[in-house]
Amino acid sequence: MYKVKRILFLCIVLSVLVVSLVNVVSAQTDWSKYPERDITIVIDYSPGGGSDTLAQAVQPYLSKYLGVSLINVYKPGANAAVGLTYWVEKLKPDSYNMNITCTPGTYGNPIMNPEEVTYSMEQIEPVFNIVTDPGVLLVRADSPFQTFEEFIAYAKENPRLVTVGNSGTGGDDWISVNLLNKQAGIETISVPFSGDGPSWQAALGGHITATSNNLGITYPQIKDGALRALVIYTEERSPLIPDVPTAKELGYDIVNGSSRGYSVLKGTPQEAIDKLEEAFWKVMEDEEFLANAEKIGLPLNPLGPEDYSKYLDKLAEDFKVVWEEVNQ
Repeated sequence: MYKVKRILFLCIVLSVLVVSLVNVVSAQTDWSKYPERDITIVIDYSPGGGSDTLAQAVQPYLSKYLGVSLINVYKPGANAAVGLTYWVEKLKPDSYNMNITCTPGTYGNPIMNPEEVTYSMEQIEPVFNIVTDPGVLLVRADSPFQTFEEFIAYAKENPRLVTVGNSGTGGDDWISVNLLNKQAGIETISVPFSGDGPSWQAALGGHITATSNNLGITYPQIKDGALRALVIYTEERSPLIPDVPTAKELGYDIVNGSSRGYSVLKGTPQEAIDKLEEAFWKVMEDEEFLANAEKIGLPLNPLGPEDYSKYLDKLAEDFKVVWEEVNQ
């Protein structure tokens, strides 16, 4: 018992020393010169997916306003758990490490697997949300399914013959399909991939029947006619694909999608967070960026640190309810 108390005391002392050291370093840093070197961006999914699409769209402009290069490090796997675990355990809150935070994986993993996931939301400091990307169900252009109703009818008549790709268990794509299965009374086979990019690519290659994905990621393929969207999971039809019906108007109460933004590690000096936020707002006001975002179908939803934190907290609470419903 004495040894346990001693260890706890030493941990408390060490924590105090670390916080004090961070405060001292922060006080001695000339933040007017920040950043002074390249910033690492940890991406929790494979190249070609939603997080990568966001990075490729934002980073040329963010780099311009910060004055440094942004180095992408891809750590896909386990619905973002691999990347997030690497980020919080291997890197430091020194203001030179960021993560593209993708929902619902970021907060969903600790909820789904509390005994296995070693990171927590308490280790993450949200900085800026960029997009909130609605879910869609897509098939290849030459698919026999012209409408969502035809897809549902076939799935009802052929249980476990329809394969639907997703970005991983617990992701928004996976949730959409599970909710659809329950509400439509169908039984599809869920095919998880290491990200939404590999999922839509598998559908395009004819390896799966359909892909449950996000509009912002697949919009170029929809626009080019390579993929056909059968339904969108929003309250109202999207102006980007106005001919595609919502699940709600077809009788299914499914509104779902994914938000993506940037976070830093807890303990990052506030001065750095302020500089990063300032740069993000400049990106959001950049006419060239806005034109490009519209061109590629990025559904922008800019939120600063405080609003972004509240937004993630609410989404996490909503996720708990959906997770319980899906697993009944």
